[in-house]
Amino acid sequence: KTKALTLIGFAASTMVLSPAFAHPPTVSIPGKAGSPAAGIRNFEARDAQGKPFKMSEALASDTVLLWFTNLCEGCQANMPEIEALARRFPGKAVRIVAVSVLGADRETPRKVQSKTKLSFPILIDPEGLLSKLVVGSWAENACPLNNVFILGKDGTILYKGHFPGGHSRAEIETELQKAPTSHQEPRGESHVKP
Repeated sequence: KTKALTLIGFAASTMVLSPAFAHPPTVSIPGKAGSPAAGIRNFEARDAQGKPFKMSEALASDTVLLWFTNLCEGCQANMPEIEALARRFPGKAVRIVAVSVLGADRETPRKVQSKTKLSFPILIDPEGLLSKLVVGSWAENACPLNNVFILGKDGTILYKGHFPGGHSRAEIETELQKAPTSHQEPRGESHVKP
């Protein structure tokens, strides 16, 4: 059996919300492990390269790991560790999504993406809308106390922590291993290429 996982990382970038977010849906206890986060499913954004991203599409097939980041040197140094998480589960689909907390700054995420050559996107969220839905608050340029979230297929928050500095990669791996399976048939490869 295959577990489908999506990893999302938050970095400073610009996000675009669908019209459904004109009046953001109520999220029950945002950021609390196990709480419903149905509003997250409607989130749409563009990454640092301008490519569209729809949370509903990611969650339809994967468990998502969100990583909110301000793209500081410490975060950049640990990006390979985040990407390596996806390759730790060959029988699961792991999707990593970084979310920039740098507001409208698009240039920094573009430079970091180009420099690091990572395969996962860095989403731009100029008003911190996804952060407000998941974390419960947003402060431009500042990483939240909990900046790593594992989302289940329905948008439920299965795990929250802080990386780097708070929780280890091994701890995040353990939580990813526990994530429920969303596919019945095994998949040959993860979303992240070696």
